Amino acid sequence: MLSRQIWVYGILLACALGGFVAIRSSAMKAAQASRGESDEEVEKHKVSPEMLRGAESQERTEAADFRGMASDGRAYTLSDEWKRGPVVLIFIKDGCPCSVSAESYFNNLHAAYRGHVTFFGVIDRERDEAEAWAARYAVPFPLLLDPHGELVRKYHVTNSAYLALIDTSGKIDSFWPGYSSAMLEAVNARIATLSGLPEAEQDTSQAPDELYSGCPFLVESPKAVAPVIGEVVPAS
Repeated sequence: MLSRQIWVYGILLACALGGFVAIRSSAMKAAQASRGESDEEVEKHKVSPEMLRGAESQERTEAADFRGMASDGRAYTLSDEWKRGPVVLIFIKDGCPCSVSAESYFNNLHAAYRGHVTFFGVIDRERDEAEAWAARYAVPFPLLLDPHGELVRKYHVTNSAYLALIDTSGKIDSFWPGYSSAMLEAVNARIATLSGLPEAEQDTSQAPDELYSGCPFLVESPKAVAPVIGEVVPAS
């Protein structure tokens, strides 16, 4: 009798889990369809092993310092910011669906650690377009202007939706070439550790199960353009 009950409970649990996975999959496909993305396009955005190895090789290295203008009209120096606490850099490409999809999760992380961790977006646009992007997606933190890819090159970023977490010594603590549910949870845990705060509650149930990056940055040669975001300098 007991073994039969266990078998029945097992069947019910499997059905419940299957239903959850189906609902989550349907929700993600609906979001994909609403952005006009085909299965083939989504497949192209999966993070490759090469991208993951490249990102991991940047961890524990010195972060590139910079002085640059942001969407709020202010100039920022990264080393000034990391002396006050951890810094998060989120790389954004205007017009990229993955940047849009990931933004709400990054906004939530910012809300959870506001005042203890500094967040910046790095966007491939001038100020007017950066302001419009921030307004459209309710971005609560400044967007550093990187129309010619100065910071993209300095941080060896290839696609949007990359995230760099920098500690108070100016080293890259964590570097991610895309976002997923597990990645968001890991970033949340690392931010909590570096800031000395309890880990914030985050709903990542609608985030991808696998790591997805955004659209590639089409970065011009450094010799072809004059830097406009400000002087990028090595970390001290």
